[in-house]
Amino acid sequence: MRRAGASGPLTLRAESGFWSAKVLAACRRHGIRFSITVRQTKTVAAAIAAIAEQAWVEIDYPNGGQAQVAETTLGPDRLIVRRTRLTGPQATLWPDWRYHAFVTNRAGSAILTLH
Repeated sequence: MRRAGASGPLTLRAESGFWSAKVLAACRRHGIRFSITVRQTKTVAAAIAAIAEQAWVEIDYPNGGQAQVAETTLGPDRLIVRRTRLTGPQATLWPDWRYHAFVTNRAGSAILTLH
């Protein structure tokens, strides 16, 4: 990007196919901010499971569902996690929470980071 003439802060937002030690190292080496979706590995699942129940904050979600966000760490990075579930009669389809998480080195509120 710099060779192409970009100046100022750079931010990489990527899906889980780009989540790797090499990509994270390159971002750090070049001073690039990042937000990269993570796969639900055993390590990620353990980090999510360790989030205290009182740490989850309600966020807006369409009717018929509920969503919350919380933050923890995964190695040196922030791990932002959103969990969603259906409510009411639809809850019989997916009664459990579903998790979506990403690592980031961006500063700020976990809630604002999701918007």
